[in-house]
Amino acid sequence: MNFQECQERISTIKPDALISEIISESESFVIDNLQEQLQQGLITSEGLYKPLKNKEYREYKISKNPDAEGNWDLKDTGDFYNEMKITADNKGYFTTSTDSKFSDLSDKFGTNDLLGTTPETIERLNMKLIIPEMVRKIKEKINA
Repeated sequence: MNFQECQERISTIKPDALISEIISESESFVIDNLQEQLQQGLITSEGLYKPLKNKEYREYKISKNPDAEGNWDLKDTGDFYNEMKITADNKGYFTTSTDSKFSDLSDKFGTNDLLGTTPETIERLNMKLIIPEMVRKIKEKINA
């Protein structure tokens, strides 16, 4: 392959579409990272904690999940976590849950905060998934 052929192949690569493809192909990895964030009680995209106000419920949740330190972790029965799904497009990716509580929780916390990824989670996804997979896929497209 000569330099011009290589340039032509590179020019066909659309980074946004490539990232969406990677996210879609790696849905379980992305969801696992988001669930890890939620388990720590981090339910806002800014990485902020939302403390539980009811003392009895707070103590109950601490006994079930000490890692969240009495903050919302959005886990009780596990249904909400088990029903998480990723939808990716050229603008990014969106996390939802098909669990019946999703609508009520979205109303309570706001959809962006409810399943937003913190900067730390985004960094982990970039380093462990996005960047290595982009490099692999770009090499694959160039060498095709």
